[in-house]
Amino acid sequence: MTDDLIARLKKYLDEDERVALDVAYPDPESWYSEGHLAWDTTRNLAAKGRTNKHGTHIARHDPARVLRWVKAAREILEQYEQAHVRCKEHPEDMASKGALLALHGVVRALASVYGDEA
Repeated sequence: MTDDLIARLKKYLDEDERVALDVAYPDPESWYSEGHLAWDTTRNLAAKGRTNKHGTHIARHDPARVLRWVKAAREILEQYEQAHVRCKEHPEDMASKGALLALHGVVRALASVYGDEA
């Protein structure tokens, strides 16, 4: 696992978080007047020109869900980085190597969501 892939994945997560927070807490004046998607108080999507099918998909990927995804992905990255440190500190420890190998696959799967596979 390259440090570059970890850095790119962290950057993607930061961007996902930023966008979700922008949607979750928009400036009401500009948000509604510009015709963007907006969440009402009942968490229903108000989207002009969207079909119910589109609204259902968008609602399932609401800002709260994205923020939970970002938090979970960051926790996985933290576990990977800790496993990497343990392997450097204890190179003979097979359990640490196994944990690192397993987490390596998980981090690669996380990165593949963004089109990065290493």
